[in-house]
Formats: sequence, C-alpha cells, structure tokens
Amino acid sequence: ITANFKSWTEMGQTGPEDPPPPPPSGDAHYVVLIIGQSNGMNWGNNASAKAQFVTDLQAAMGNTRPVVFLNKAIGGSAISTWAPGQGNYNAAVTAWNAAMAVPGAVPGAVIWWQGERDSPNCAAAALWDDSLRVIISSLKTAVQQPGLPVVVTELFTNPSPTQRPYWALIQRWQREVGSENVAVSAADLVGTAADPVHLGSA
Repeated sequence: ITANFKSWTEMGQTGPEDPPPPPPSGDAHYVVLIIGQSNGMNWGNNASAKAQFVTDLQAAMGNTRPVVFLNKAIGGSAISTWAPGQGNYNAAVTAWNAAMAVPGAVPGAVIWWQGERDSPNCAAAALWDDSLRVIISSLKTAVQQPGLPVVVTELFTNPSPTQRPYWALIQRWQREVGSENVAVSAADLVGTAADPVHLGSA
C-alpha cells in the first residue's frame, strides 16, 4: 500500500480542531459526529458549512436545538484505519459516548466523508463497500443507536484520473451504501485550482 502512495501531504495530515464545549447540562442539543478524511475534517472545521447544516437540521426536526459537532475525521486516513477496533474507530466511539453522556444530548447523525485515499488502490477499492458497511453496523451497535442516521458522501470530481483509477468505483460504492443510509453526492463539485483534492468553502 505504501508504494502506491507517493505523498499524502496534500490530503491534510493535521488533526481536526477540538470540538466546541457542549451546551450546559440539561439543555437539549443534537450530537453530530464527523468521521473520514481531510475533506470531512475541513468541512467539520468550516463555520459556514456547520451553520448551514444546523439550519437545515433544525428545519427538518421542527425545533431550534443547538448542535454539538464532534470532528474526528483524520486527513489522509484509509478506510482500513476506521475498521472496528482500530484507533480512529475507537476514538470516534469514545467521543460519541462521552458527548452523549452530557444531560440533554440527543442523537443527531454521523457524517462520513472518505475514499480519496483508497482510490489509487485496487484491493482497497474492491472491498470498500463491504468495509464501510461493517464500520457503520459496528458503530451503531457500539453507541447503542441502531437507527442513527449515517450520511455517506459521494466523492467529488476525480482530480487526477491517472493517479486515482478507482475513484469511480468508490463513488459507486458510496451511492450504494448511502442508499441504505443517507446519501449525499458531491460528484458535480471540483476542488480548488490550487488544491484539486480539497473542496473550497463554497
């Protein structure tokens, strides 16, 4: 696997910012967990993106509860690092359980954005859909929320087809797994000119 990845510094190796403190004990609030790699990490750190999500969630739910975002996405992470028992998975479960222990916490959703890292790798891409199904099923069991909505984001436009030949296959898996949960497509979006593997704020 290492041989297939010349450099992943462009995928955002820095960790996510610490999540904001939870609302005061007793105040009803939604908890939303963000996991995956750098585009998820960047989205989770983007104030305007989060604000729009809050507005849409409140409108859908018919209330004005605040939202606590737990940004546990890790730049450059392969799907294998999110398998049950791995460090990224364990950290996400721990963060969710801690947030849900705060009085007033209400399950909101999990946002999954990952796949860029695995798009050059045939073996990883071939098993990507099964891998994500295991992650989602195990996560729901681990946090004791069988009905927890999981938003699966379809990758955006392939920034480098020659370097990432299995991008379209992962997009297919994302649509299929998303159809069993919640699917959101970014396939018509493109990265920034200076940084084609990352989406801009807009």
